[in-house]
Amino acid sequence: MAISMSRPPAFTDILDTAVMAAHAGAAVIGAAWHSPTLVVNKRAHHDVKLAADVTSEKKILAILHAARPRDGILAEESGAHQARTSGLWIVDPLDGTVNFSHRHPHFCVSIAWAWEGVVRVGVVYDPLRDELFSAIQGRGAFLNGVPIRVASTTSVKRAMVAIGFGKVTPETTCLPDMTRLAGVVQKLRIMGSAALDIAYTACGRVDAYYESHIYFWDICAAALILEEAGGAAWMIPSATPYKVRCLASSPILIGTLAGHLRFDQAHTKPCTNLR
Repeated sequence: MAISMSRPPAFTDILDTAVMAAHAGAAVIGAAWHSPTLVVNKRAHHDVKLAADVTSEKKILAILHAARPRDGILAEESGAHQARTSGLWIVDPLDGTVNFSHRHPHFCVSIAWAWEGVVRVGVVYDPLRDELFSAIQGRGAFLNGVPIRVASTTSVKRAMVAIGFGKVTPETTCLPDMTRLAGVVQKLRIMGSAALDIAYTACGRVDAYYESHIYFWDICAAALILEEAGGAAWMIPSATPYKVRCLASSPILIGTLAGHLRFDQAHTKPCTNLR
């Protein structure tokens, strides 16, 4: 990404653009949701790619490019687009695609915007529930305009934790971590959308989220929302570009959960720090 010494734009304008783009993408996936048939571009053992992903992303990127033509873009379907400023859009046009393909109503659109390598604006939109999670760095987190905070749970024994089940060899990468958590938390939940899982952590619906292998375009926007809601989202980069290990929770629980998961805190950084 090109580095610019120019001043950043008004973050409220960026948020307005992100919300507009999220609604445009959601209109595409909403139409696909209500269609009697889904167009499948590719199937894998633990994943699926739908035409709705691609079409949603095109709608989103058109709006972002029109508003900020010099910003870079990192999008799940189309990859990286060169920047001529310090701005970067990070887009997942349909997080929870496998859920969507099974008509399971837990999926969303996720859009983040970073300036000089730090996420400053985040939007996660669930079109079926019409729930818009949003945040601007330093200005709090909101659900449909109402401020949100993380849960006040003080013990992991009373915590409900959402866990992601990876796309590659989950039997070796996910099951050991599930075993480590199962005996110490109140409940584990596999819900299938990292962005929504972290957004739910931000508003107290669950106490934490964890996944051993996740792309940061799935989590960037929600991580900012969580931070602004009083929580913390940590990641450890992997050898695979853009893929990380992620733990997100309230400050009360995150250290204890990290210990159970053997999550090396010495090598973590915030999920909102892309540098």
